[in-house]
Amino acid sequence: METSPEIVDPPYTTPVGITTDCFTRCNTSADYVITVMKPTIKDITYKTNLYTTQRNKALNLKEEKFLSFIDLPRVSNTMSRNISQEILGNLHANDNTKSAKGSTDNIYKIRQLEKTLNKQFANSILVQENYQLTKQSYYSKADLV
Repeated sequence: METSPEIVDPPYTTPVGITTDCFTRCNTSADYVITVMKPTIKDITYKTNLYTTQRNKALNLKEEKFLSFIDLPRVSNTMSRNISQEILGNLHANDNTKSAKGSTDNIYKIRQLEKTLNKQFANSILVQENYQLTKQSYYSKADLV
């Protein structure tokens, strides 16, 4: 007769979950993304417009249009396919004129965006690692011989 292993849950003392009430009005996944990205939206629209200007184009992307672009389920109702493709093709999170030549940082183009989003996540959500330990002996093949 086999017995099931005893499961031991380690004691957690850190609270888990959302630390602010900034997500109370979120109804869709896009709402959550937009809420977390709020500090970066103005910067991304500015740098995207800067990039298109440097390429002698005129996108003139506004924050409202970028927000509707992020909301993918509703994007087909709010903008044409050509506009969404133009935004996607010119989307930028850095200023190319300030990039470090010969840099070994492979993600320098999104480094500032990554730092800002990590800070925003850290301030909004407490995460805890869930795992279980079992009190069960494990045997190797050498033990069976």
